[in-house]
Amino acid sequence: RVKFEHLVDQTYEGKVTQLAWSELSTVPAAMSMKQGGRLTTVTDGEGKEKLVEAVYRATVEFEEQPAAVRPGLRGQARFIISERTAVQWGWRAIRRLFSFSV
Repeated sequence: RVKFEHLVDQTYEGKVTQLAWSELSTVPAAMSMKQGGRLTTVTDGEGKEKLVEAVYRATVEFEEQPAAVRPGLRGQARFIISERTAVQWGWRAIRRLFSFSV
């Protein structure tokens, strides 16, 4: 699910069709928190924005083509790996709260 900053009232659904094997080391300045983006970066000696956390490039194929979308726009994405029931969420919380060891 993807939301673009300029289309705040719309959510687009799609599937990840390609995921990079290696993480990115630098990003455009517009994606940095310093420029209003959401990625934490530090500026290196060459003036490039180096990432602090691991970030991977992905290609998303949308079910419905988003209107007025072009390279360089910012937004947020939520990746759904699998759906869980309420019982599964509860069991996950219990496992995280208590460390079961044999």
